[in-house]
Amino acid sequence: MSRHVFPIAAALTILAVVLSAASLWSFLWTSPSGAVRLSLIQGCAMLWWGEPGDLFSHGGGLRVGGWSGRAIIWKPEFEPANSVMVQTGPPPAPGGMPPLKQIVGLSVVVPAWLLIPVPSVIAGITFRGWRRDRRIRAGRCASCNYDVRGLKDRCPECGRPIPSSPVRRAIAAVMARLRPRPVSVLTPARSLAP
Repeated sequence: MSRHVFPIAAALTILAVVLSAASLWSFLWTSPSGAVRLSLIQGCAMLWWGEPGDLFSHGGGLRVGGWSGRAIIWKPEFEPANSVMVQTGPPPAPGGMPPLKQIVGLSVVVPAWLLIPVPSVIAGITFRGWRRDRRIRAGRCASCNYDVRGLKDRCPECGRPIPSSPVRRAIAAVMARLRPRPVSVLTPARSLAP
């Protein structure tokens, strides 16, 4: 099992570190319907889910901004009915107040640093098993990495028993079927009469 878990956990750890670093800049994606916005900003990942058309003034698609690392959000937040004010258009006059409207939606904030510990702990726990499986499949000793392909019993380097891999068991089963079996010689039965 660790053969499959470790590479996935390691890749997720690397992805989490990259997202954590990228979250110090501003990345905003708004859905074409204007109802959903995913943001990677201020050291966290944010999701806003409202009504279609709520965020039309922002336009759909991806917008990339500059540095947002000055005000980092460190704690997770979940608000099922968050109320915010959004700008609906340009200000009517230079220096004037832009038109605003209030929108209500689901708001989820997950700090990027929270994405790192879980996959890295899983990767750390499964690494030894993954390395052991990899060595055994390559025909090497699981503990010292000595080449044991031609040996059957113990590793000459560290003295550990050589585990039988599925390939070795399959070859042994085929060889057992191909080996000639001794034919038993039947002796005639003696009569019981004196």
